[in-house]
Amino acid sequence: MGLILFFVVLILLFGGGGFYAGPPFHYYGGGLSLILVIVLLVILFRR
Repeated sequence: MGLILFFVVLILLFGGGGFYAGPPFHYYGGGLSLILVIVLLVILFRR
């Protein structure tokens, strides 16, 4: 559970909405990161 939150924070910091646009994280883009965050939240709340 803590690991999932860790990944969510990483995605939000480095790939969410373009807060950080430098390599290698700019490949993720805002949309993909948003989808990943939603999927992780769904997994988190279904447990």
